[in-house]
Amino acid sequence: MIAHEGLHPGDQRQVLDARNVREVPFPEDPQQRFEAVFAAIGNSEAKCVTLLTMQPYPMTAGELYGEFLRATNRVWITSNTIQAQYARTTLSPIGLVAQEDFITYGSSEYVTGYRTTDAGEKYGKPIATFLLQKSSEIPQSLLQIFGLTSKSGGETRSVLNITKILDFLNSKAEDYHLEIDVASQLNLGHQIVGRHLERLRRLGLVEYSSTSNEVTGARYFVVGKLEPKLHGRTHSYPTMTQKIFQIVSGLEVVNRQTVAEELNRRNPGIKTNLSLISVVLRYLTDQGILSREFGISKRRGGNKSRARITDEGRKLIEGVIMPIKLALGPDGEDLLTKWGRIPWQGYAEDAVRKHKEQSGSANRRSLEAWTSDALRIIRDNPGIRPGELERKLKRSGIEPLQILLRDGSIVKVRLGKAVRYYTADHTRSS
Repeated sequence: MIAHEGLHPGDQRQVLDARNVREVPFPEDPQQRFEAVFAAIGNSEAKCVTLLTMQPYPMTAGELYGEFLRATNRVWITSNTIQAQYARTTLSPIGLVAQEDFITYGSSEYVTGYRTTDAGEKYGKPIATFLLQKSSEIPQSLLQIFGLTSKSGGETRSVLNITKILDFLNSKAEDYHLEIDVASQLNLGHQIVGRHLERLRRLGLVEYSSTSNEVTGARYFVVGKLEPKLHGRTHSYPTMTQKIFQIVSGLEVVNRQTVAEELNRRNPGIKTNLSLISVVLRYLTDQGILSREFGISKRRGGNKSRARITDEGRKLIEGVIMPIKLALGPDGEDLLTKWGRIPWQGYAEDAVRKHKEQSGSANRRSLEAWTSDALRIIRDNPGIRPGELERKLKRSGIEPLQILLRDGSIVKVRLGKAVRYYTADHTRSS
């Protein structure tokens, strides 16, 4: 039985059959729809583009990767499986994408593919288009505003926490609100609220005066997210360094007390050592991952921190959040139709470039440096094997090799089961 028929723009293949279809229902309740959709793509221009390049017939991981590069003019050379990962772990669980094993005409084996569902076409793509357009109108990337998508200890994802905080402050825009009242009303920990308010303050979206006696002494701001090299004075604490690195990568602003509390929450029963935490924080600062500043000790007497939304914060709520909520409600048909007509291709490249500049997993300068190092190593070691290259490069060589092969700087030679790499100049001269 033919499950799907369609012509793929790249190879005009015909999908003959599909099996093992994994599709979950899209939520019916408008609020649940908003939380599902916005948590999935509201903080990521890259995920918006991935969804928009997908089709209602199955595409392989390689095809998704190729379409993403084409749509963005190769502005971000990601891992070649990251778009499939978006589809599998973010878009599929909320019903915008389905997974299935399919076979095409001329093939002998089933492969895993990803396709948009009816909900993905009706709701997901128009909202993704709208978000790309809005991203072009604001100075920050969606990622910079709403933070990483992560869950730990059952906590609601940060992208939703931030929308809730802004929505609450916007409900009485002229008033200042105590941080502890915001936390109480939203049923969030006041440290979570304080952390997000500090983030929003730095972006100009709220006014926030922190008088909490808990944020004292040295504070650390995340400025880079490269994996730490475990050497020197932390060589005896690699596990603790990795745990703390994961915490600070998601929190943006920390001090040793907030790190200790997060360690305790993620690892019940662990005995925290504030002195060791300070050592690791200073080490991450030395590596350029954190920046340190010293605050003034506050008097005891309770948390009197206050916050108020700014005009820019109000514009974000009224211009982005509220329209999406309306579009996902019973009267959203006209908005969805209107957004579906927006030529999203004109926004894709700049939007993903903006996302990439703020992404902790994409440091363009570092990738260029690694690629340059890989080329130098191959030039100095003609016929080098992949494993040896990675040992000399001290990181995965997959991305640098892909770039160098793509631009013709190196060639891959297979001798039996062995794969060796040479520079193009070396093969021409020999």
